Amino acid sequence: MGLLQPLKKVRTIHELTVDYFKAIGVKYLLVDMDNTLLPWHCKEISEEVYDWVNEIRHSDIGICVITNSQKERARRVMRRLDVPVIWNALKPLPFGFIRARKRIEGVKEKCVVIGDQIFTDVIGANLVGFR
Repeated sequence: MGLLQPLKKVRTIHELTVDYFKAIGVKYLLVDMDNTLLPWHCKEISEEVYDWVNEIRHSDIGICVITNSQKERARRVMRRLDVPVIWNALKPLPFGFIRARKRIEGVKEKCVVIGDQIFTDVIGANLVGFR
């Protein structure tokens, strides 16, 4: 697989289920915030996204939000979710991805990055060996 090639393309995160992740051997999710969990200009997580994250949290899959957004925006937007958040991640550089994996004690081969941008999320995931 090439550096610019995602594992899978979906229209919405709701197409990605706990059953899907378990079927492909995923144990840890690193999820982008802006334009993945919510539109970049929004300040609140929708009920549907809240429910999706809670379903992940209550499975045996670890989850961490990873964003290039600043600390204050990330904290304000993510306060409702009970998941770790890595802000100022500097994606696609590997540092934020590595910090996020360590934060949830993830194993590299079992990590998947979910995001909307090829030049931040996909390249960054591929650079550190995540799917």
